[in-house]
Amino acid sequence: MQSVPSKVFLKLAVACACLTASAAHADDWTYKFSGFGTLAAVHSTEDRADYTGTQAQPEGAGYSHNWDFGTDSKLGAQFDVGYGKQWSAAVQVLSERRFDNSYDPELALGFVKWKPGYGLDFRVGRVPHSMYLVSDYRKIGYAQTWVRPPLEMYFLSGNYMDGGDVTWRTTVGDVAFRTQLATGGYKEKISGGSEAEAKEVYTLNLTADIGNLTLRGSYMKVGSLTASNAALDRLFLGLRYGLPGGALFPGSPPIPGNPAEADKFSMTDTSATYMTLGATYDPGSWFVTGELGRISQVGFTAETDGGYVTAGMRINAFTPYATFAKVSLATLPTATHPVAKGAIAQFNTKGQESMSAGLRWDFYKNIALKGQYDHVENDAGARGTLINLQPGFVSGGSYDVFTISTDFVF
Repeated sequence: MQSVPSKVFLKLAVACACLTASAAHADDWTYKFSGFGTLAAVHSTEDRADYTGTQAQPEGAGYSHNWDFGTDSKLGAQFDVGYGKQWSAAVQVLSERRFDNSYDPELALGFVKWKPGYGLDFRVGRVPHSMYLVSDYRKIGYAQTWVRPPLEMYFLSGNYMDGGDVTWRTTVGDVAFRTQLATGGYKEKISGGSEAEAKEVYTLNLTADIGNLTLRGSYMKVGSLTASNAALDRLFLGLRYGLPGGALFPGSPPIPGNPAEADKFSMTDTSATYMTLGATYDPGSWFVTGELGRISQVGFTAETDGGYVTAGMRINAFTPYATFAKVSLATLPTATHPVAKGAIAQFNTKGQESMSAGLRWDFYKNIALKGQYDHVENDAGARGTLINLQPGFVSGGSYDVFTISTDFVF
């Protein structure tokens, strides 16, 4: 299913409401307006590159800003309307730093929901990207202990999908099960003029709640994935049709093309899979949570594993916590063409691990103050998740990140 413009979903929600309203009584309707936000300042000791919160952001803390207020700051608003016990709709608008360095609001969610009974929920529209423990509230900082979800797991993940899902809830003994099937597609713009589009996306999520323990497993299949930007297009032209003499360096010989390797590493209409496992144990006064994820090889990028574990305690209004996170690459793809070899070396530099310590203070109703320290170590020869590399940047190094944030809901 192809991605559909967000305006269509807004019109769909309004149309459904209008059609139902003609036969409705005023008492059957419910309305709710709510919002959330984060104001955060981030400092990175790596001043020859930028630390960012998502792959879409074109700049961040470090080189571009000594203290950056755009890495994690955001503001969102949501409007929910319900009719009777079966029908509801939700629209959520979010403003945060975008790929073009603006804060233009975008439609983060927009769906119609039907609950026919029997433990079933159907949603159609723009629904959350549902591969993670915090998928439904990933952008709501107040609902999370960290200042941001660990980048080693969440840096490459999308936020939403245009399509629909169905969820079935049932209980067997003391175990509450949730099974969700989702399908659709999404399009995401990334800093530097890049764009990724996924079609024919199918997701299966299984969740079990057993007392204080939550277990979750997810599998996603992308039937058609396309990534493009000007530099990537030029790279594939050189790989497919070859390079003239002097293209690599003055006096370099001409290099013939290799159509077979261009097809092998194609980033047009290719396929991908993604699997995640997560668990949380939370008896109230303390908690442990963690996730693991694996994405298949895509183009020049090797199969990638990411994960984290967080543990914390709740002491009155204070929640101290610590996190260990890591992202690593499997065996690199092999190639014979020099252009493909260079691309493989360039695209596989995200290996890193981090140790984090933080404190959350719920000092007022619906407002939390957080402080977090991250020590990040890049793998040998890797830049990790850093962007905007400047002359003098040393791959494989380490750096520290300091964040102070205020999260709120209303």
